[in-house]
Amino acid sequence: MSPVDELLEALRVFSNLVLPTLGAIALIALIVLLVRLSTLVKEATERIKELKPTLESVDQSIEKIQAPLDTVVNLSHSVDRAQESAEKAMAQAKDYISTQLDSLKSNLQTMKEERTAANTAENTIQEGDNNHE
Repeated sequence: MSPVDELLEALRVFSNLVLPTLGAIALIALIVLLVRLSTLVKEATERIKELKPTLESVDQSIEKIQAPLDTVVNLSHSVDRAQESAEKAMAQAKDYISTQLDSLKSNLQTMKEERTAANTAENTIQEGDNNHE
């Protein structure tokens, strides 16, 4: 028998002895893991059951808070509309005042020109009277 054949035979014998042992150890480890996982699931279920009243209380509190929040939202929208209306009114007032000031300026300019023309005409008449004398 060659050394390679002897090595393969030794490995076969070793495998026949060790693999069932390793399989049994792996099976025991898997059973332990499943038992612990089962315990963890049971504890999680119990914790969730304990939290159920707390979650219901939180849900009720949120429902109670919803009405005031709706009121605040409506108030906020009202304030926004009031602000928009105030801005629009201010813009209209500015335009109106600007138009009125332009009109007043034009009227004052016309009155000034009329006075200047009247004064010029009066001065011309007075000079004419002075020249006739």
